Amino acid sequence: MENRIIMVVKGFSMIGICLSLIVDSSANSAAADVMSNDVVAIQALETRLIKANHEKDVSAVMRLYEPDTNVVIFDIVPPRQFLSKVNWQKNVAGYFASFDGPADLEIADLNITANGNLAYGYMIQHFSGKKKGSGNVDLSARVTDVYRKIGGRWFIVHEHVSVPVDIETGMADLNSKL
Repeated sequence: MENRIIMVVKGFSMIGICLSLIVDSSANSAAADVMSNDVVAIQALETRLIKANHEKDVSAVMRLYEPDTNVVIFDIVPPRQFLSKVNWQKNVAGYFASFDGPADLEIADLNITANGNLAYGYMIQHFSGKKKGSGNVDLSARVTDVYRKIGGRWFIVHEHVSVPVDIETGMADLNSKL
């Protein structure tokens, strides 16, 4: 920005400088508004994911992912890699079917960065609920989502789920919030 202002000073009068700065600040303000709207839209997408999990609504979950079949998901459960929306849908359906009641999801520490038609977010997701015949689910994972705006709407195009591992034991820490 400083270099641009110096160039403006050399090429314009004081009135030109003032007009240039007003235009720049308006453009920056408009860009910030768009980014802010994008962040709000992505936050709403993650809120829809929470609701769809609670209701075990596979179709609602799948509507949050890119309409194409090219989603890439790295998960903590086998097969740990899903390279198509069809395979991811089967996994989500199986996950929901394993619950006796809601499959609850809480999201904490959601951070989103948006720029144009691409964005990313990272968060802590806490999964809980009563498993059919085998106790409860209570685990936290670190999740990074990559989003793409298609036709004015945001979709998840890539997701990476991980949990910390205790190096000494080699065991996953399913309850860590960090």
